[in-house]
Amino acid sequence: MARERPLDILFGEADTDHNGLINEAEWHQAMQKRFETLDTNHDNAISKEELEKSRESMRERLRSLRTRSGNSSRE
Repeated sequence: MARERPLDILFGEADTDHNGLINEAEWHQAMQKRFETLDTNHDNAISKEELEKSRESMRERLRSLRTRSGNSSRE
């Protein structure tokens, strides 16, 4: 099975109706989810530190998604 790229994984998550396109509502939903994930102290703002901390957690999340989709190869 071919290795899925991070962009493909993220696109697949945002394309909630699975039509191969991300419409405006899907985009806003995906960005809101991302904002909420980044804002770890829930102050409705994202600091540089929060962005830096999210870097490794995003790598781990992508690894997990690859594993669930049957693509356990390294990045």
